[in-house]
Amino acid sequence: MKWTWTLPVLLLLLPSCRRNLYIPNNINSPLFEAKHKYKLGIGTKVAAPYQVDIGAAYSPLAHLAVMANTNLVKFRTKRSPSYFNHCFIEGGLGIFTATWPNKMNHKRLRMELFGGYGLGFTSINIGPSFFFNPTGIITHHEGRYHRKFLQPAIGLRGEKSEISLAVRITETNFSRFRDFSNGLATDGGAYNFTAIEPVFTWAKLFDNGRMFFQMGAVLPNNNSDYTKAAASGWAYSHITIGFVITQFRNRKQGQ
Repeated sequence: MKWTWTLPVLLLLLPSCRRNLYIPNNINSPLFEAKHKYKLGIGTKVAAPYQVDIGAAYSPLAHLAVMANTNLVKFRTKRSPSYFNHCFIEGGLGIFTATWPNKMNHKRLRMELFGGYGLGFTSINIGPSFFFNPTGIITHHEGRYHRKFLQPAIGLRGEKSEISLAVRITETNFSRFRDFSNGLATDGGAYNFTAIEPVFTWAKLFDNGRMFFQMGAVLPNNNSDYTKAAASGWAYSHITIGFVITQFRNRKQGQ
């Protein structure tokens, strides 16, 4: 029975123990109902390296919305040369619609489609470690990349909670990628890959915000560039928890 819970947890934590230059940020799916609505959210990944996701969205017109997102990682171990730094920022433009109103004309079914572009940089130093680097050789990995994305989402809004499914389809290009071992370059160049990033999100609704739980993965195509430049493994699973601020909400009305 213990392995029923232990195995999934170990699989989740594995990505944090290896080189990952591509860090998937939290998928921001505002699922607006009408114009002149805003959402501002902050979240953190459950597994190390500890990171902060910030996302904002606004609907200036009926059926039209904009978004901006960022992911920040700054981690350093004590008494060790190991560190992990990552910064990513992106913007997007999207369309949305809502239907299936209840008795209070609160539209429960929400759909949207966003597209956008982002820039990121990652720098990792891996020092000697009994489990993850027993050779004692200090390795350094860094890369700059830009990413284009297309992101459809669908959600179902109730009076107390919301569930949604989203898929981020990405094309990522590493324009500067370098590997160093004890100060000597061991690899480098430019790489690119495409990936599908599905997520499931559940949120508990409050009068002026929500607590959310998001679970997802990065599923790259069968391209060796991904394992060369982005990660030392095929897939990357992740869980994010956080809070979103919105306009004041009567529980019988929409947001």
